[in-house]
Parts: sequence; structure tokens; C-alpha cells
Amino acid sequence: MPEWHPVSLLQQTGPNEWTMRSTRSMDTSLGRVHRIEFGLFREVWFRATVTGDGGPEVIGYARTAEAAAEAIWRQPRQDSHTRPHTGYPGLGRG
Repeated sequence: MPEWHPVSLLQQTGPNEWTMRSTRSMDTSLGRVHRIEFGLFREVWFRATVTGDGGPEVIGYARTAEAAAEAIWRQPRQDSHTRPHTGYPGLGRG
């Protein structure tokens, strides 16, 4: 049986851009991977970004799309498992 990898959540949204969708809701974007070329020899890199409070935030560059997708997947997110629910007391850490 093949092993699952975060790159399977990427959907191509442009010629050099992929969006990572949430496994719980395909409407929720977790981040984007952009393919970029630069330098004298046109080196290919992949930029991983996530959406922050002030807009897109670059979390890093990778040599492969798989590594960029994994970086987005490992990024902590404010979702229903990490943010406190209104009306419930917080778990005290002490």
C-alpha cells in the first residue's frame, strides 16, 4: 500500500502555482506552493507560503514540491483543534 504524503493535497491553480487544500474542507486553503526560477542557470526552487493575519507569509524555500508541501503541512494552524472554543474554560498550563 502506498504511503500518504502532503503533496497529494496540492491542486494546480496556475502555471507555476499549487494550492494545498484541507482534508476536512476542500474550501479551506492551508497554503500555496510557487515554482520559481532564477539565476544564471535558471535554478528551480519551490516557495511555500501560508496565509497569516497580515496576508501571505513565506515559510521557506525547497528544491522539490514535495518538501514545500511537507513544510506547509507541518506549519501550526489556528483551527478547531488548537483554538479555544467560546464558552469553554481554557486548559491551564502551569
